[in-house]
Amino acid sequence: MNILVIGNGFDLAHDLPTKYTDFLCFIKVIMEIFDKFSSENSEIDWGEINSQIRKQIWKDMGNVRDNLYSKEAMWKDLIWNNFWIDYFQQNSMYQKENWIDFESEISKVI
Repeated sequence: MNILVIGNGFDLAHDLPTKYTDFLCFIKVIMEIFDKFSSENSEIDWGEINSQIRKQIWKDMGNVRDNLYSKEAMWKDLIWNNFWIDYFQQNSMYQKENWIDFESEISKVI
């Protein structure tokens, strides 16, 4: 039997957008899409979001049957008024870090 052990960093070594900053950027874009959608302003600031994720979001926005907007209530329930997302979005230092010690930061806040 062959076993392949994948260590921490495998995802980043393969250029997958799995850093904390990628997640925070994704959340920011999703929030902006719904803000702009409700105000009928179509200009979205994509920031540093990964191009593959951007393509997938565009695809989900255009899918007539099961699009991003049909899941708006779910997205808003998960993202809006989420203390931790607000906390990490408001601290600009986390927007630039490649690694964030979420556990220590949460412990500090608590």
